[in-house]
Amino acid sequence: MSLYKSGGDVIRAISVMFSVVAFFVTPAMAQQPEQQVAPNIENLFSTAPAPIIQGIVVQGNQRIEADTVASYLPVQVGMPADEELLDLSLKTLFRTGLFSDVKVQIAPNNVLQIEVTENPIVEQNRIDVIYEVDEGPKTGVAKVNFIGNEIYTDNELRGAILTKESRWWRFFTNYDNYDPDRLEYERQLLREFYGQNGYADFSVVSAVAELTPDRKDFFITFTVDEGPQYTVGEVRVKTTLAKLDGDVLVNFVPMRTGQVFDSEKIEKATESLTFATGSAGYAFVDVNPRLLRHEESNTMDIVFEVNEGPRVYVDRINIKGNTRTLDKVIRREIRIAEGDAFNRVLVDRSKARVRSLGYFKEVEIEERPGSAPDRTELDVNVQEQSTGSLSVGVGISSTENFIVDLSVEERNLMGRGQFLRFRVQASSRTRQVDIRFTQPYFLDRNLAAGGSIFNQRTDYKESGFVRDRIGFGVNAGFQISEYGRGGVNYLLTSDKVKIDQITTAVSSTFDPVAYLVAGADYTLL
Repeated sequence: MSLYKSGGDVIRAISVMFSVVAFFVTPAMAQQPEQQVAPNIENLFSTAPAPIIQGIVVQGNQRIEADTVASYLPVQVGMPADEELLDLSLKTLFRTGLFSDVKVQIAPNNVLQIEVTENPIVEQNRIDVIYEVDEGPKTGVAKVNFIGNEIYTDNELRGAILTKESRWWRFFTNYDNYDPDRLEYERQLLREFYGQNGYADFSVVSAVAELTPDRKDFFITFTVDEGPQYTVGEVRVKTTLAKLDGDVLVNFVPMRTGQVFDSEKIEKATESLTFATGSAGYAFVDVNPRLLRHEESNTMDIVFEVNEGPRVYVDRINIKGNTRTLDKVIRREIRIAEGDAFNRVLVDRSKARVRSLGYFKEVEIEERPGSAPDRTELDVNVQEQSTGSLSVGVGISSTENFIVDLSVEERNLMGRGQFLRFRVQASSRTRQVDIRFTQPYFLDRNLAAGGSIFNQRTDYKESGFVRDRIGFGVNAGFQISEYGRGGVNYLLTSDKVKIDQITTAVSSTFDPVAYLVAGADYTLL
């Protein structure tokens, strides 16, 4: 016996059933007495007992596991496969929303066979989703207004924020377009502006954007509370560090009594104190500034508490964002290693050295928790920038006449930090080819090594001779100190001079003359 049900075949099955009934109920039968027809119809719908399900097989599934499909079924192995359970199974699978088509049937050996077709999803090559976006016209900024400002004019405050009023000459910027996400940043810029000018209690009460009547632009209104202006009162540094005294550390604070209070200098003072204590050997220091307001005199006492913090060690150093530059090119500039004690001074120095390479637009070093409370991880995030250049120059000279100069340079060759330059120069008098190469870390040591080769031909027409020069040079650079670097270079050239017969009766050629030039240099980093 074989029972079969599917989502697309339920209605067809009912139609077939009624067709069968219509076929058996012939006109002759219709003329017979009613009591003779009824037994035949009853016999037609009589069925054998439903078979017992011996197994469940799921077919057609690709992403969804077969066990997951079977878990939705109201039938299990050992239950009878009657029509109601099969119909309920079919409907249940459809209600999951996972399938576009489902077929249920009893296969040989009384195995319940479930054949499904999964709904497509957006991945790979299954289905494409196309978004049609109608951006509409850009909305500009008709006016930027300020309410509550008495110390500074509207024009002065407009200069402190990024958003600008729409004008025809501002076609090179997008700051005259309304951006709701920019309003919060504008609040911060206004707080910084007032904070740097002594208004420590300043606040932005509200920032509201309203559409103009023609619905093309926005009016932006900032309501501000300026508060009083503070001057710096007493400046002190309190510390529990044994080797340092507060009276010494206060000299690193860029604020003095009587000056206008500047919130930006608080951050600079914190960095300066951290650097000073780090240089003195304290790698773990907490600097906490406390501000004490005196409203009757509008003065602000500032106390910096400098204490030794918990010891933290570097767990891992992760290099991120380097899509082209090799990890080792960045790591060799980092002045702190995995397992070392965390040192803010060394971290800042590492950031400066990586940035000075010139390979990246942005360099940031972020801290995040490590594998234990006394461990930290450093994420060195870099953003690559172009390191190659092509230079073409054309000029006119009274001695060289027409001059053409072509130079191709790569400062980060194949992401290895190597320098390569190829230069060709030509004029009516001179033709020159120059190739230079430098390996900044030769044999993975802090020792730069490089070389150059050139060939130059100069025709001195007015003097009646031609000079051919060929040569090569080698150079080496080495670290003298953290901020100083020295180097030596050697140059070997061979000159060949040919005298023109026009100026002399006898043409002669000088033998090649080889000479060696040595030099040294010192560079501050």
